[in-house]
Amino acid sequence: SVARLRGNREVWRALRKLPPRRATDSELQLCHDESHITGLQRLAQLSGEDGKARFVPSSGPVCMGGPCCEVREGTGNSDTYVTSGSIEAARLSVGGLLNMVDTVMGGGSSSS
Repeated sequence: SVARLRGNREVWRALRKLPPRRATDSELQLCHDESHITGLQRLAQLSGEDGKARFVPSSGPVCMGGPCCEVREGTGNSDTYVTSGSIEAARLSVGGLLNMVDTVMGGGSSSS
């Protein structure tokens, strides 16, 4: 359980903080088409200009690749939205995950 992990000092001693890292465009493009990333960046830019969240459609033009990969603004009924800080948060999240995987797979984990 989470409570048990919180109280386990050995677990916390074994962890170490890794430096933040932004994912590059080429790393993001391992999973997303360039036009998908560009579309999300445009929605984030629009959000920064007027301070309003931009909703991403739950289906349709948002896809993993192919000719229909443009991103258009959806309706407020969508469950995913983009704000001015969303792209930077996503880059840091992906970069952090890749940093952690590289550390563990490279034998540099704190448990070795």
